[in-house]
Amino acid sequence: MQIIRELIGKYQATYLIDSDWDYAYTGAADHPILNNLDPLKIAKRLPVESLANIVKVLVLSATDIEMLAEKLTLLGVVVHKHGDENSLDISPENINKWIALQKIGVEEKQFVAFGNDANDISMFQKALYSVRIGDHKGLEEYTTESVSLDENYEKKIIEKLEEISLKFLEQV
Repeated sequence: MQIIRELIGKYQATYLIDSDWDYAYTGAADHPILNNLDPLKIAKRLPVESLANIVKVLVLSATDIEMLAEKLTLLGVVVHKHGDENSLDISPENINKWIALQKIGVEEKQFVAFGNDANDISMFQKALYSVRIGDHKGLEEYTTESVSLDENYEKKIIEKLEEISLKFLEQV
């Protein structure tokens, strides 16, 4: 983590760093991710040095985000580029959504997954049914179907949940 922090400093990156529960954040006060991060105000925003178990780093901006991504990939971490936001999602190897689901007892082909980005691929690959939210091109081959991000997307997601629930209830 020390090398990642040095690279963050070198490229003057702003970030959101998640620990098991709390987080460190250096981005803009009005950034959408900060507004959606902890709506119930349960977690604590702490200095990065105070975080015990760092599980994910999201780089929100940097002076040279492409070079930063290149340097990070040499460190044996997984780097997902979020093209729409021009950000980087960094996590340790062998830590992904499918592994997290397994830890809580979810079995392959026994669940429906909804996701919107490259970090959802591991989960989509093991899902019985997968729904892409938005139009991330990298998810197409892993997606059963998609919900577009238009002005009514929340309603469409709820309707899709209801539709899929009924579909699979009929099979039981």
